[in-house]
Formats: sequence, structure tokens, C-alpha cells
Amino acid sequence: MTWSTGPFQRALLCLALLTMIVALAPSAKTAPDEEDIILFALQAHPARVEVTTGSFVTWMNREPVNYPAVRGVHKLVADDDSFTSPAFGPGVRWGRAFERPGVFRYHCRWHPATSGEIVVTGPPLAPPERT
Repeated sequence: MTWSTGPFQRALLCLALLTMIVALAPSAKTAPDEEDIILFALQAHPARVEVTTGSFVTWMNREPVNYPAVRGVHKLVADDDSFTSPAFGPGVRWGRAFERPGVFRYHCRWHPATSGEIVVTGPPLAPPERT
């Protein structure tokens, strides 16, 4: 039997290769992420981040200076009180892990426009075993 390379055989080969590529491609994210949010010009960039459970999110204060009229120091507070950062000034970073799914909206205690949300998907992480 000989292999013919007619249009039907080439199309069949392309379809088989495409099927293999799709089957081997990674599906939706399941591994924890590391995401950075930049605080600059009294705004959060990006204002919305999507991560999976167990992910670590870091906020970096990139305000150019500690402004004379408006301090460049931020203190982030979750709207549901699930987290509060310490006050951190220009050049400083702060972060935390998100271990349960949900939408976590936050704002700066001193700059209401500095706000955003973290969308966490996936199953909650199991609590550590007690020994």
C-alpha cells in the first residue's frame, strides 16, 4: 500500500495534528499564581486581578514621592475586612496569599480611588492538619 499525498490525505493529517495539539494544550489555570499590582498615581494597576486559590498577590507602592498635600503611603483594607495591610510608603511592597475562592474588593484607607478587586477561583485550600 502506498501513501498518497492528495488534498484529502493532507486535510486528514492536518486535522489529526490539530486534535493532538488541542489535546495536549494546558487547560484552565489550576496552579497558584503570583500577581503584582502597582500602586501609582493613587490608582491600582491593574484594578482587577484573577487568580486561583493559593495564589500570592503583591502590591508594590510605586508612588514617585510622598506627596506634600496627599501622602504617598498606602494602607489597603479589604471591604469585607478579610485583610488589612500595614502602611507602606513609596518603594515598599506588601503581599498575601488567597486561600479561598471569592471576590475580594479592597481600597486604601487614605485614598479611596486606590481600589481594586482580586477574583479567586478554585477550591478552598484544605486547612493544615493538627498534630
